Amino acid sequence: AKVEELKKMLEETGQKSGEIEATLKAKEEEVRAREESLRAEKEAEISKKEVEISKREAELAQRDDVIETLKRGTAELKELSALQVKNKAEEVEALIGKVRDLDERLKEKEVEADQKSNELEDVRKELSEAQTHALKADLVPTLEAKVEELKKMLEETGQKSGEIEAALKAKEEEV
Repeated sequence: AKVEELKKMLEETGQKSGEIEATLKAKEEEVRAREESLRAEKEAEISKKEVEISKREAELAQRDDVIETLKRGTAELKELSALQVKNKAEEVEALIGKVRDLDERLKEKEVEADQKSNELEDVRKELSEAQTHALKADLVPTLEAKVEELKKMLEETGQKSGEIEAALKAKEEEV
């Protein structure tokens, strides 16, 4: 009975051992698959990094080319700038001369304008005097007529005053 029991235990142990072996093999396969997957991921990452490094190197080479081009361009610009500054200075001098000429002409025109303004003022005064004279000439006959009219009125008033005085004397005499 003990032997039978031991045989059963051995069989169960064998079965469990087989199950454990199967489980171990499955785990080993899983680990191997995972290692392969990780290795593939790492290789993909490395490839990606290598591509990025290549791009960076290309960008750096491009930057170096740009820097060299800029240095050459800067040197050329400095040469051109010196020439342009000289040319601009000459242009400015020419413009200053033109401005001076225009300023002189402007002063002459201002003097002429002042003269014309004075002449215009003189003409206005003459016109005003002529208008005043014409107005006086028009008014003199009217004023003379008014004076004559006033003289007549004074005479009439004097006559009436004489008549009133005579009437008053007559009244006094009566009284």
